[in-house]
Amino acid sequence: METRYLQCQGYQRGKAEYLEAFEGATRVDDPPLTQAEFERVSARYILICVIDNVVFESAAVVETVNDWKAFTQKGDKRRKTWLLMQFETVNRLLGR
Repeated sequence: METRYLQCQGYQRGKAEYLEAFEGATRVDDPPLTQAEFERVSARYILICVIDNVVFESAAVVETVNDWKAFTQKGDKRRKTWLLMQFETVNRLLGR
């Protein structure tokens, strides 16, 4: 499965703040550190990784263990903000 991204109309930057203020996202200090923690979190919420790509931000939907591994690689120095969101909200934002 390909990683999907939330579209935040009109927001090239400030996506984490938008998702918190208008879509009920909850910021977490760090991503789950182990696969078991990821699986525990993903049973109740969808993990979102907002990645600072300098010119714009991307709000990645971290749905699978492969997504989680990709966004927690130690060599990736991009700034990331981690959010938890309700399944229904993410599905609505993805147009499902």
